[in-house]
Amino acid sequence: MKDEQKIAILCARIVDLLRRNPNAVDEQKAALRSLLEVSHTRSFTVRVQGQRLAVEGSLVPPDVPFVADFVSQMRSHGVGEVIVAQGTAALDMMHLFRAISQSASEGADGSAVRQSLIDAEVRRVAVVELASEAVADERSARRVTDALDASAVGGEAQDWESEFLDIIPESEGAGFTELMERTKGKVVSPTAAAGNLSRSGSVPEVTKALKSVTVGVSRAVHDGRLEEAVEGLMKVLREEEEVVDDEIKEAYLLALRGLLTPEILQPLSKLLIDPLYGRDIIRIMRRAGLKGTQLMLEQLIAAPTFAERRAYLDALRQVEEGTDIIINMLGHHEWYVVRNVADLVGELAIEEAIPALGKSVEHGDARVRLAVGVALAKIGTPLTVRFLRSTLHDKDPRVRASVARELGGSGLSALVMPLINAIDAEELDEVRAEYYRALGRIGTPDAIRALTDVARKTGGLFRGRGGALRTAAVEGLAAAGGDEAKRVLESLKRDRDKDVRDAALAGLRKLERNDRIP
Repeated sequence: MKDEQKIAILCARIVDLLRRNPNAVDEQKAALRSLLEVSHTRSFTVRVQGQRLAVEGSLVPPDVPFVADFVSQMRSHGVGEVIVAQGTAALDMMHLFRAISQSASEGADGSAVRQSLIDAEVRRVAVVELASEAVADERSARRVTDALDASAVGGEAQDWESEFLDIIPESEGAGFTELMERTKGKVVSPTAAAGNLSRSGSVPEVTKALKSVTVGVSRAVHDGRLEEAVEGLMKVLREEEEVVDDEIKEAYLLALRGLLTPEILQPLSKLLIDPLYGRDIIRIMRRAGLKGTQLMLEQLIAAPTFAERRAYLDALRQVEEGTDIIINMLGHHEWYVVRNVADLVGELAIEEAIPALGKSVEHGDARVRLAVGVALAKIGTPLTVRFLRSTLHDKDPRVRASVARELGGSGLSALVMPLINAIDAEELDEVRAEYYRALGRIGTPDAIRALTDVARKTGGLFRGRGGALRTAAVEGLAAAGGDEAKRVLESLKRDRDKDVRDAALAGLRKLERNDRIP
């Protein structure tokens, strides 16, 4: 079961128990424990979309148990969205679910649930009111962390005494370790310190405030209060954007040099896959330049699951520096490093990486060969053809089929004859079917002629033309498009094989739709 669906069921189940069987404490605890296991590793957002529920943007099927009633309760309270931060305490979650499980007054606007959380001093859960369809616009225009009340992430801005600032190392070589020694036993709020920036006008005042933030962020990272550190850093970055004075801008640059260090960035990089703070971390890493790229790449390399690798890939796709670092990692001695980096190179379509990918196209591990082949296919330029030829004859059918699914585009026109030869040599029908579809996506005249031959069963280029293979060839013709492909599809509308007829009709409808698009 996907995490999103699991989260929806558990939230809905707890509310259902509180409403219909409030004495079933053991069942409530069991569901809550399961939800805490999820929230221990990630934040999540639950949102009402019409009469449906979406968790982290994924719609939950309407027939999932308890979810319909949960949506009804959220709507009755005027709550459009619930945000639960990573590591939220069990008691805070129960305050949220108890508030939602209560009967709502007519015309509720979400304020009652919000107030109940404030009264209970809940700090890591927030709600956004249901304002018809405006919730999406409101949320996209507002930072997720801003949706949490200021009290949840830091205190009000305050002045810092010079005695406090004396703990900051003045020597140029002073580092993170020395700063931690001098601040031992002190709790410093980076968000409160950063609040002074907007009130500082002169260079000395700004420098003083930035030093306070440096202490606060460093201390928060060291103590494991990563969310507070992110808030403080983001405040600095937002204030820096507004600076026009050259001397003040220089003060920010010097401060950020001390803030964007490996000791601070390394722990924060773990929040890259956190839905609540991920976008902020990407911005921080981009501001850190090559150091940030290196750290994100390290997280990608170490990611144990595809879901995590996908999140890191999405993050790295937004960086503008570090291509050389990424390409060099393709020569790593660990197989999983090469696989993960090949995934990234394919997603980013880094053409400069083609030679490095080519060196691993015959790697001893099939998982690496699959990732490398898919990356080459996604890049899809003429330079990739020489390496892609060998993937068509890889000894692992998963590699052959996976690469074929990614092939397409005029850049691979030189691969048509190697594909035709590979089809003739291929023993597995499911792989041959993928090759037919790939020919269609490449769409050269030679590819269309080959597909026509197989779809009409007219000749000797291919062996074993079963109905499924003819259907795949028809799908390839639909992907190729053009007048010749249309003529063939028209002739197949009355074929004796129902699957072929249906595929031809579907292909014609698809081509008609495409023709209507300007």
